[in-house]
Amino acid sequence: MKTSAALALALLTTVLLAQSPAERARGLFASELAAGEWQVAASLLDASYQNRSPLRFFDAAHALAKLESHELRALDAKLSQKARSGLAPLLAGLAMRAKGQWAAWFAQAAELMRAPRFAAFAADRGGSDAIRLARAGVAAPELLEHLRRVEALYRNAAWASANTGLALRLLGQYSAARQAYKRALTREGRRAAWILNELGLLAQASGDRCRAEQLLREGAADDADPKGQDSCRGNLARFLMLAAEPQGPRRVERLSEARDLLQEAIQRDSSRTRARYWLARILLEIGPKERLQEP
Repeated sequence: MKTSAALALALLTTVLLAQSPAERARGLFASELAAGEWQVAASLLDASYQNRSPLRFFDAAHALAKLESHELRALDAKLSQKARSGLAPLLAGLAMRAKGQWAAWFAQAAELMRAPRFAAFAADRGGSDAIRLARAGVAAPELLEHLRRVEALYRNAAWASANTGLALRLLGQYSAARQAYKRALTREGRRAAWILNELGLLAQASGDRCRAEQLLREGAADDADPKGQDSCRGNLARFLMLAAEPQGPRRVERLSEARDLLQEAIQRDSSRTRARYWLARILLEIGPKERLQEP
């Protein structure tokens, strides 16, 4: 037992030493919040707010976003007067968010984005919330307004326009989504694979299968953006699988190409579970071209 405890301590020490001060501080803050140690957590938050800690305020704010409203109140009660006053707008917004008061939260996020101390967090957290709500089919105007405010705040960031495009696509507003992705391309300065992937999915969702295949193939050839390239290859493989009609003359050809794309993707990243599932379905029908390398 002592040997096991010593080994565990040694492993923990190794992990902690490998982390940066900011990572260790983030982990400590999260653990204190999870344990309900509000006095300690408040002290850490106070120091972060006043830039007297390796805990980045952006990270601290995201940790606070996981709390329920009663937990936020408990933490607030332990803050120093200075921190309580300064953090009041943020904690008020997070309380609205915790209660699912989305219109109020997005309105508060707009105010927070005007304050340099809170702007990055409010833009990021509100953007994630907006996309999550869009995935759930919530077509509230407030979420799209938030994403457009983020675009205005980050005027040269392609991701800001792409996030607007994603939400619009999820809500079925394809024409507006296309314009947002065009803005993303302009901001990016080139036809990057990660944006072409989004445009390909948009074309597919709107029923333009030829355009979808063209865009995904273009992105799949973009060696300058390996991550986006892999996304295009995976979605192209999925597209080819769906396009391979049961009795169609090109079924084997399309499935063979999809198989090769998926094998390449898995060999680069063996953790791609969905790619493995799709590949298994293809192999059951047409078999392997070559033995797949197992991780």
